[in-house]
Amino acid sequence: MASSLTALEKDLTCAICQEIYKEPLILLCSHSFCRACLKENWRERGARECPSCRKRSFLENPPVNQALKSACESFIQERNCSLSAKSQGVLCAEHNEKVHLFCLDDHRLLCASCVSQQHRNHNFCSIARAAFDSWTGNLGPYCRNV
Repeated sequence: MASSLTALEKDLTCAICQEIYKEPLILLCSHSFCRACLKENWRERGARECPSCRKRSFLENPPVNQALKSACESFIQERNCSLSAKSQGVLCAEHNEKVHLFCLDDHRLLCASCVSQQHRNHNFCSIARAAFDSWTGNLGPYCRNV
């Protein structure tokens, strides 16, 4: 796993395997671990206790932490989509070129050909800025007019 984890990644990381949780189980002490990690830890130690706080677990089969499982699945899906988009790049449907800008007038992603042709006098900004401003609800004030 990467050495510089985001705060979210840290929250979604199993303390035993240091990976994003896979089928996280929750103990009565509220600590969670991957099913395989916890079962292996218990097998090696010969005792059912929390690997973090050592509190004894009376449950042989702790329940799945559904909220944590959903958060991990969403995080992995988002990360995979982001990595895929970064590696492939998004291509303009009209010119089959990599898009670089966002047109504020037409709300479209633009390639270099689009900017120099049909969107020449339109307002645009970077795709990253458009995504951020859209997410925060501030689309517009940071963009420039060409």
